[in-house]
Amino acid sequence: MTDAGHALVGVLGRPAIGSGTGALLPVRGDRQAALLALLVATRGRALPREVIEDELWSGGHISPTAVRVNVGRLRRRFEEVTGADPITSDPTGYALVLDDDELDAGRFLAAVKMARAAWRRGDLGASIAAAAAGEALWRGPAYEAIHDVASIVPDRLRLDDARRDLRELHGAALLLTGDADTALDALTGEADDAHREAAGVLRLAALHAQGRRTEARRAFDAMVEVLCRDLGALPPPELVALRDLIEADASADEVVARALRAAGLPPTPDRAAVGPVARGIARESEPALVGRRAELAVVDDLIATASPRVWIVDGPAGVGKTRLADTATERAAARGLAVATATCPRGVGGGLRVLHQILTGILPAVDPGLLADPAVGGVLADALPDLARLLPEDTGRPTPAVTPAVAEARLFGALDPVVTACPPALVVVDDVQWIDDTVAGVLADLASRDDSTRWLLLSRGGDLAPAAAELLGALGRAGARFDTLHPLGEADARILVTATAPELPVAEVATVVERAGGNPFALIELARHSGSGGDLAMVPPSVDAVITAELDRLDPVAVRLAEAIAVAGRPHPLEVVLAAAAVPGRQAAAALGSLAANGLVDTDDRMARVWPRHDLVRAALTDRMLPTEVRRLHRELAGALEAADAGPILRLEHLFAAADAAAEEAEAAAAEVILGPTLLAAPRDVTVLGRALVEVAGPTGGTASQVATRLRIASAAFAIGDVAWAQHLLDLQQTALAELDDPVLDALALLTQSDVALPRDTAEHRWHEGERVLARLPPGPDHDDLYARLLVWTGHAAMRCGNTDRSDQLADLAAGQLEESSPDLLRFEITSLRVANAMAFTAPPGRIDDHLSELDAIVDAAGDPVLRPMGALAHVERAMRTGTLDEVTAEVDQVTRLATPGQRVEMRWWALATRAGLHLARGDLAAASVAYLDAMAFGAGHGVALATGTALIHRFELDTSLGRLDTFHALLPPPERDQDDTLLVAQALVREAAGDREGAIAAADLIAIEGRIATQGPGRWPVFAALAARAAWLLGHRRLGEVVAAELADRKEEGLNSIGLTYLGSLEHARGLASVAAGRVDEGIDRLHTGLERETWFGSPIWIARAARAAATAHERRARTGDGREAARLRRRAETAERPVVRPED
Repeated sequence: MTDAGHALVGVLGRPAIGSGTGALLPVRGDRQAALLALLVATRGRALPREVIEDELWSGGHISPTAVRVNVGRLRRRFEEVTGADPITSDPTGYALVLDDDELDAGRFLAAVKMARAAWRRGDLGASIAAAAAGEALWRGPAYEAIHDVASIVPDRLRLDDARRDLRELHGAALLLTGDADTALDALTGEADDAHREAAGVLRLAALHAQGRRTEARRAFDAMVEVLCRDLGALPPPELVALRDLIEADASADEVVARALRAAGLPPTPDRAAVGPVARGIARESEPALVGRRAELAVVDDLIATASPRVWIVDGPAGVGKTRLADTATERAAARGLAVATATCPRGVGGGLRVLHQILTGILPAVDPGLLADPAVGGVLADALPDLARLLPEDTGRPTPAVTPAVAEARLFGALDPVVTACPPALVVVDDVQWIDDTVAGVLADLASRDDSTRWLLLSRGGDLAPAAAELLGALGRAGARFDTLHPLGEADARILVTATAPELPVAEVATVVERAGGNPFALIELARHSGSGGDLAMVPPSVDAVITAELDRLDPVAVRLAEAIAVAGRPHPLEVVLAAAAVPGRQAAAALGSLAANGLVDTDDRMARVWPRHDLVRAALTDRMLPTEVRRLHRELAGALEAADAGPILRLEHLFAAADAAAEEAEAAAAEVILGPTLLAAPRDVTVLGRALVEVAGPTGGTASQVATRLRIASAAFAIGDVAWAQHLLDLQQTALAELDDPVLDALALLTQSDVALPRDTAEHRWHEGERVLARLPPGPDHDDLYARLLVWTGHAAMRCGNTDRSDQLADLAAGQLEESSPDLLRFEITSLRVANAMAFTAPPGRIDDHLSELDAIVDAAGDPVLRPMGALAHVERAMRTGTLDEVTAEVDQVTRLATPGQRVEMRWWALATRAGLHLARGDLAAASVAYLDAMAFGAGHGVALATGTALIHRFELDTSLGRLDTFHALLPPPERDQDDTLLVAQALVREAAGDREGAIAAADLIAIEGRIATQGPGRWPVFAALAARAAWLLGHRRLGEVVAAELADRKEEGLNSIGLTYLGSLEHARGLASVAAGRVDEGIDRLHTGLERETWFGSPIWIARAARAAATAHERRARTGDGREAARLRRRAETAERPVVRPED
């Protein structure tokens, strides 16, 4: 029969006919349903008219045409649903022509056969998958509602018995993998039938594994009562022995082993000799752990003493990381620890799945009273609905979250009490190299705590995403242990091959070892398949060849499904992959079962999602496909996801992978995802998707929606520090913006740049641009918030140009746009602008505090966890102006404590750079240098370039410092390269310190000191002005240096903080040098001594030494005194300052 012309018939429930899509539709009328049931039960032979009359009408008087009429109606029903007629007729009678896989009962019996075969060869994962697939076919009792039809009874009994046997096999396999909860579910109904002894003993083992000894004892007593009362028999010895083990509280493994013997299930061989298990716990004796004695010792220390508490294991695919983790989970469970395992999916947007997997493991061990709290269990259930089954029934629900960012912050806030309250646990996270940005921050926080939770993280080296690099770096600094799993040596490789395939001759063992290169996965697979078909001389050349051979033995439908799963890569809904592979519903179970049985794919416990079993399997499958076929399947997967209304981000990734074939569709899907609420709190994800969109659909938008999408992408890139690419993308939209002439888009384009630090002349241009767009924005409620946000943005540009009066006016105008329904974030931004204006040195001292109090009140009233760290940032700036170093440190710590995980992604570089500055202020040059380099690793921007340059100057690492600064200079778009004051000042200072006076003067000339730094003067940034003035003195611009330094000195009483005062000490050095050079020796000596008294420039040895030497030279030149003793003292001080470090030129 063809797939399109014939239908699936269902009898595992009320008899029904399946459409081509797999949907089962009822047969009209009880008589036709009974006729269909009769034809199914007797298929394969013709059924005479007399037999049909006797079965359906019980020998009663009927019309001669009754059978023909009912057969005709059933035929028409088949044609209506399927377009074909599977009923044949001849003089001997009627027959239903169906293949086994076109009948749900046939597919069920095939699943039973696969489950038993997988059980016998020890592949528990495949057995579980096949059993679950078979059980999923049942809609109700076999031949439901069909009565008084004797011919169907044998088939009904056969199916019922097979179902009971399968449920018992399913429960036993689940028990062996340690999943007692699901095993109990699988045995439900069968264990309640006390005459099913096998199901009963398995249920006893499951109850014992859950710690429910009282219920296990009651179940045993009920079984004994039935045996004695109904069967007149005593309980068998195996059952009594099982009861004794339960009473003695034996280990779960002992009880399960005894239960399997008592149940009389067919034996399963030692799985160690069979090869990898698709799902389940690895045994210590499993061959994959050959040669891992040292690592197993670390496992024991991790579990027993939490030393190390965090263990990071790195290594290539197939080297045995997952097997090692399975052993760790088994040993942890045996010691009574809670166990949670998670796998990071490849691609964007998989963070919540990781948290779901971790919580699934630890929630059962947490106090139900805590989980009933709406702020804990309620938040978890809202964010991850599948967790509701693990929460108390009376768990309350929180008030709805107003934004995705708030929902995210609530979720991560709820994790803290759960992890804190969890008893000792082991958490295993696999494929950390693909970890999501936000979840990386959460795991870094949780794993860095000093509690009883052990962490085992598995990563594939050389393939780390930025978030993974940050996570592993943070954990390394917190004391985590790092180990790399290497391929096995030749001796261990031979042991592994021999244990896997004892029948292989010595020569074939050597060949396998040579071809596998020490990779355990390859060793096992090649060894398992070397003796296939009894030909021991046939050793596959590679794992790819093994997978190819597996596929060659499968039918075309299963191969089609395997290729679709491989192209999908990460877990996908099963219905989506089936649709993309064009696998009919009636063939799905058989195809999926054969793939699982051959170790090619894996599924979750409910068979709702499917993925390649191993990344090597995925790569081998996709490598054998033509690129055009891979792109076609990406397109099909995208269409299936759209049809299922599932996975918008997955769909977008597939459209990108389909390349030109789906460019237009990808553009529309990108607009839906990127402009929608899904990724509002995920700027890195938006940037990743945005770069992919640019590759497929081009960087320039043509329509309003396309331009808006690219503006959103640029804004996200600015937020994560990818400034150069963001600015380039923004510049490419200018032509389209001019042609569209849409003030709303112009406003969005300006707001996109809100995170960019602008030079003064650029800020002035954008200030006027903001004023121009404000005048053109159309009135109306749809644009009120946009208008207010642009007012705030323009106010910041005006303030940057020194016009705080206009900035205050714009803040007042923005406040006038507010309504009761206006978002709290907008209120916050308006007040933040007022705070920034008040930070100017000319502001009355109390004005800053007034606006800060107003800002705090907005944050408290909003109750928005996203706003709290943003409000704390304003307090950091306040402390940097008027506070001590300790106060600044405390405020920075407060920001990082309050930041949500999503904000930590954006604030990480700021926190690192700020803390590095504090290290410098305290004289800890080594810590400062490391912190700055860490900040630069995240693309932190030009402010960090300045800090890094100065930090490396302090360490005399002048060449490295110049290299870092030149790299940042090259990354700037060409128009910006000669306009970034901060970067150019840093370059000037570094080159001067390195002795490159000509390069330093060139950088100073580019600063255009008279034109730019003078007008911004000390302004909001006294430290920056001090650096600029120092550069001016050192490089010959003495007039400007004197003006700025004098103004700074006059302003210091108005709140210049300790950091600024130390910079003033550095200025005194420069002024002293300038005075001596001008012949004013006495004045120069006074200034040099003033700088030395202040332990200038954060106590950096290089500047102390230079100042001391300069002062000594000045004393020697003082003709009147010839102060040799003071000069000698100063030279000794210079030598002392240089002693801790070694200068390259020395």
